[in-house]
Amino acid sequence: MQLSTCDFVPATGTPADRACSPRSVNVDTVQGWAQLYEPDVNLVVYERDPGASLRQACEELANSDFSERRVLVELGKTGCALLTDLFLGQDAIALDLLQLCEAFGDLVGARALGLRIIRQLAPTCPAFHVDRILARAVTAYAGSGSQWLEERHVDRSALRRNQGESHRTPMHGGAPIQTIPSMHVALMKGEAWPGNSGRGLIHRSPPASDRPRVLVTIDPLD
Repeated sequence: MQLSTCDFVPATGTPADRACSPRSVNVDTVQGWAQLYEPDVNLVVYERDPGASLRQACEELANSDFSERRVLVELGKTGCALLTDLFLGQDAIALDLLQLCEAFGDLVGARALGLRIIRQLAPTCPAFHVDRILARAVTAYAGSGSQWLEERHVDRSALRRNQGESHRTPMHGGAPIQTIPSMHVALMKGEAWPGNSGRGLIHRSPPASDRPRVLVTIDPLD
């Protein structure tokens, strides 16, 4: 099993070349995740209140010596027991991860998912990029969430494969950078989504901070 952290791919075309420019939507229910199937939507942000117990558990994880775990979650089989064993004593985290995996698996029709949870200080993907994937669910358990660009501010022809030059941005001058709030869930449509070539969400990790960031990513594997 190979789980990618960020798969860079050049994006081509400009908004003027498209009948409908990619857009984002915010939802407050899991049922709203289905809007990812709208042809012109490349980002769904699930705004949620995770509750005090999950927030506390995530803060404790951020302040621990936790490093990284990568897990193959097979829904309907070993998923529940596996997550419970991995996060023994952290029931709120185990339950939330399982619920996120089940909801995302149902959304994209996958029964096998690659789950990655990592505690970090340095950004994993500092340059703006698009991913060569179907879709990905992302949430920050602690620290800032992913940053992304609205399509109207994007110059897709400026996108290149990341060469460690995170100061290069494919945006028009003065364009705002959007940030997913901590604990909210971002459903990002990638370049491999049918009909979405050249329209994947342009995003990056937030800049480095003194505060540890705990990032969760979920990828379909079948």
